[in-house]
Amino acid sequence: MCTFGFRLLTQRKALFIKMEDLSFPEFQILTVNNSDENSQLTFENQSVDKKYYHIAWLKRGNLSLTINALEPLLLEEHSIMFFYQKPDILFNANNSDFELKIYCFTDDFFCKTSFDIQFLDGFILLKSIEFPLSNPIQVADCAIFDLFRLIEEEYDKTDAYSQGHIIKNYLHNIMLLIDREEKPVSITELTLDAHLDIFLQFKNLLEKYFREEKRVAEYARKIGVREKSLIQITAKITGKFPKEIIRERVLLEARRLLRYSNKSIKEIGFELGFNETTNFIKYFRLYNRYTPMEFRNFVREKE
Repeated sequence: MCTFGFRLLTQRKALFIKMEDLSFPEFQILTVNNSDENSQLTFENQSVDKKYYHIAWLKRGNLSLTINALEPLLLEEHSIMFFYQKPDILFNANNSDFELKIYCFTDDFFCKTSFDIQFLDGFILLKSIEFPLSNPIQVADCAIFDLFRLIEEEYDKTDAYSQGHIIKNYLHNIMLLIDREEKPVSITELTLDAHLDIFLQFKNLLEKYFREEKRVAEYARKIGVREKSLIQITAKITGKFPKEIIRERVLLEARRLLRYSNKSIKEIGFELGFNETTNFIKYFRLYNRYTPMEFRNFVREKE
């Protein structure tokens, strides 16, 4: 079972949530209860090297939230929100009794297959056109609440077999149920914006060619735009340059293959476009701080 340490500061009553004894905090559950004062919630333990997704569920009460200094959001009981990376959350309980649950997970945790990668990318995009968070969603399906409770029950177990796989499947089912309940706008309607259309083309091409093509200029050529335009568009939508997005996709696939396949380091490197194994090892270590073999040994020892 994972435990959290809490540290309260007197001036702003900032609540820092810190996970203990986890080198790879791939999944966390954070709980925030009612308070009489404005409080700021930060995610001190999250690694800067990993991409985090968050599902926030207001389990009880009403709540006013400000995320990343945007306009305040009023949440009613059983509202759900999606956001990613490290959010800066300022909340005011308005003297009500509330309980907010935040389920945090990395793409490494969720993406065990290529289908998982495509599903997560598509779902977050549909729910979060206003990057990096979605509008609150009011849900009424009790099955969704039951799945949240099942996640917590599984999370509280100690050294349970296949714990990560079970939690991942519960998360997947929650997103599928929300997708069905929301009847989301079709992807065709969402691509009417020219910049979003170009970004989606880039993401689709990346999924198809990331193993052999890592040059931004080549993706721009395939889309039919200038390289500078593609850089500006991806930065506007995601806050990242295309080169970063390409690198993240390559590294995600590398970690997935190291963790879930029995392919050798040489085979994985070659599959990802590295003709020399040493180049793959250097590339992986540069951005992960571990060699591929060290990463594989570590994650398999933990499972």
